[in-house]
Amino acid sequence: MYHIKRDKRSEQSCQWIINALAQCMREKDYDEISVVELVMKAGVGRATFYRNFDGIDDVLRLECDRAFDALRVQFVDHYKSVENTDAKTVFIKPLLRYWDARTDVIERLIRANRTDLINDGIARLIEFVLSSRMDPDEQAWHRLDYFIAKRAGEAVNVLIHWVKNHKDIPADELADLITLQSQESVNLTLRL
Repeated sequence: MYHIKRDKRSEQSCQWIINALAQCMREKDYDEISVVELVMKAGVGRATFYRNFDGIDDVLRLECDRAFDALRVQFVDHYKSVENTDAKTVFIKPLLRYWDARTDVIERLIRANRTDLINDGIARLIEFVLSSRMDPDEQAWHRLDYFIAKRAGEAVNVLIHWVKNHKDIPADELADLITLQSQESVNLTLRL
């Protein structure tokens, strides 16, 4: 796990380490990167690294967590700005818009085979969105964990597929396509 102090020096050192990891991942496979190489590129000591991180995976986790924290803020802003209640239920559009500008983070997580971090972040985001919009006494809360797992899995797979395809469809167009396909899937299921 990472354990970053809230002081300027620690934050700066962590950012140097994050940047160094990104640079290393452009040059070689994630599994080939060592802490020694990472701290040399970052220009920090091993003690600084281990004061903030337990291992290299924690650097990815920190970067992912920070990105999802910023995404949560963007979701709050999105839902405040949307007056149409149908548009407020759309989850995929603001998600794709956000990651459209931050593809590098997703690409690093994919290359490191750490898509589980993306899934965890999206699951926490879905839970956050639902908790701010649902009455805790509603029947829908019963076994909500399955709903969150389903929605997170769908969102992660769409996001990964889109990034691997070099974002071949604009974010809003893809979001509209996914929404339409979801509606068609419900109609098909009802006919079965």
